[in-house]
Amino acid sequence: MNKPYRQNVRSFPFEKPALLTWAILLFAVPCPAEDFQITNPVMDVLVDGTSGAVGRIIELKSGRVIARGIADAYRKENLEETVLADEADDRVLAVVRPSENHLLLTCENPSLPGLQILKEYFFDEHLQSLVKEISFTSSAEAGVFIVHYTQAHLDPEYRKDGFYSRMWKFPGMYVKADE
Repeated sequence: MNKPYRQNVRSFPFEKPALLTWAILLFAVPCPAEDFQITNPVMDVLVDGTSGAVGRIIELKSGRVIARGIADAYRKENLEETVLADEADDRVLAVVRPSENHLLLTCENPSLPGLQILKEYFFDEHLQSLVKEISFTSSAEAGVFIVHYTQAHLDPEYRKDGFYSRMWKFPGMYVKADE
């Protein structure tokens, strides 16, 4: 039953028509209650089936948990108000799995009515790293401004002498990780 939806959801990066098409298709797929797992040769990632947040990441070579969660927060602003929301309150509405290690989630947050949160998880082929792309669609007629924050809860030993860098799409400077 999911095969037609998998074949129709492969045009990235998203453009507005693709976003609308993807959102319409996703509502037709029933949403399971269990967590999702995606794995590559470097890591095993568990994504919470209720909120769509990363629950944990295990480094396969050592078997240790390197992240005990990656938490997002949102700030939505318009002319009338500013609303803060937490990813823990997100609810997965629909799921598409184009492949075993590629996950597309449509979510909503009760603190952000009229806003749909689209989350995509996959692995970067060259860096073997987890990529989470997030986008928002709004049913509001007036414009809204969204600020998205992410906080990773990394194992202190894994962070030691590490470097933070921007994603490969957005080149930037390396910044020494705080200990």
